[in-house]
Amino acid sequence: MIVHALLLLLCLPLVVAIHELGHFWCARVLRIPLAEFSFGMGPVLRQWQTKETRFTIHLWPIAAHVRPVVVKGGAGSLDQRLIQNCSLWVQILFLAGGAIANLASAYSVLLLRGMGSDRPVEGMANALPQFWQLVGVVGDRFLSLVSWERSSVGLPPMDVLQQIAFLSLSFGLINLLPVPPFDGGRIFVILLRTSGTIKLR
Repeated sequence: MIVHALLLLLCLPLVVAIHELGHFWCARVLRIPLAEFSFGMGPVLRQWQTKETRFTIHLWPIAAHVRPVVVKGGAGSLDQRLIQNCSLWVQILFLAGGAIANLASAYSVLLLRGMGSDRPVEGMANALPQFWQLVGVVGDRFLSLVSWERSSVGLPPMDVLQQIAFLSLSFGLINLLPVPPFDGGRIFVILLRTSGTIKLR
């Protein structure tokens, strides 16, 4: 039990890194310029600069962030590649990229777990039902937290790989909640701004 807890604790930085790499990958695919990609906190271990992006690796691997280039005023602010000038769907896809990466990694872990079982074909086929079962558990846990009622769905027995998948899945889905400072909160603000409900000066 203690070994499993320590393993999950060690996997949390990996889950965070996968999340931010999802944003990074989406930015590259969508050609959104990034000002910074940073992993970790504390003293800087290594830092380098490309044409547009500064990469920083810190000592303590407990956080990460991706910051797109934002230009306010001047001719540079008219660049159509900038995140503030991109279409609604491009902005949403960039913000959802982290959660998408977490969900994809969770499913991949379950798929690899199935491949390593005694019956690989059956194990791989069971990966998708297990994935949706864990999605249901995360959703039920959140609803029970909001309603202050006891969860109606018990957490199924899980081995280490299933727990890692559950951790990544939970991290991704929580980040989609429409609450600042989560990615879902930023998406919600963009939707409100686009609909004209709120306006920025």
